[in-house]
Amino acid sequence: MRALPAVAGGDVRTATYEGRPVWIVTADLPLLWELWELSGSRSWSLKGPAIDRLAVTVDQQTRLPVRMQSWYKGVLFSETRLENVRVNVALPSNAFTLVFPPGTKVSRHDMGFRSVSLGGAAARVGYSLPVPTKVPAGCTLSQVAVGPKADSRTGSSAPQETDVVSLRYARGFDAVIVTTRRVEHPQQFAQKDALGYYYGMPWSGSFSVPQGGYVPGPAVVRLTAGALAGSRARLVTGPLILPHLWAVKGHLLLTIAGAATKDELVAMANSMKTYQGSKGATP
Repeated sequence: MRALPAVAGGDVRTATYEGRPVWIVTADLPLLWELWELSGSRSWSLKGPAIDRLAVTVDQQTRLPVRMQSWYKGVLFSETRLENVRVNVALPSNAFTLVFPPGTKVSRHDMGFRSVSLGGAAARVGYSLPVPTKVPAGCTLSQVAVGPKADSRTGSSAPQETDVVSLRYARGFDAVIVTTRRVEHPQQFAQKDALGYYYGMPWSGSFSVPQGGYVPGPAVVRLTAGALAGSRARLVTGPLILPHLWAVKGHLLLTIAGAATKDELVAMANSMKTYQGSKGATP
């Protein structure tokens, strides 16, 4: 939603929805098409639903998207709503308790992450842990998690990513996640998006393009300060994309993703400093 006003046709206005002050964010979206080359022939197909305009109604107090509408050529395609929103009301102790029906098969997955203090995270990884000294206004460190040094469940004797530290900075329902990890092949992230997004290239066998051009890839920003100074950061923002940044220095991969603007993402990356210990920084 932060990215939508920056695109063509983007707009933000204030209004009232179900008696609550809201922002209404609207933006025109490019239609995504996919080109496939099969045995020398080319064919085009629409990638995903045909949506050319999005309108999101955001509750000002909670920052919750209480209504999302998508349009195609002036016709409403879909609408999702949250109704009867109430804030700061008393809830019973079992309000969020899940009760599974008898006979239901429940699958549990443990990816190996554990919540620790910031000092505990710094002590458990094999590198000097960088942390941001500048975060978006109102954000505070709410959780620190550490991943295993190696994941034998992958069946690989040389894990691609180890010593993962994830820091969550929250402001109400908004959050920015800062992650550092050791990577075996750092050069792959010069082209590969660290969050798994795909960008079309005109010389590849298949690629995605919007009307009028190719899907834009990441912008390259040279970091000028902090623990990753001198490295090239890749910055991605746009409609329907989680704003994020990633950078590599040596074998250390940094990712920053969440409710932040382009300037805030870059400022956080430039503010990364080696953790020296601070009681105030421990969530």
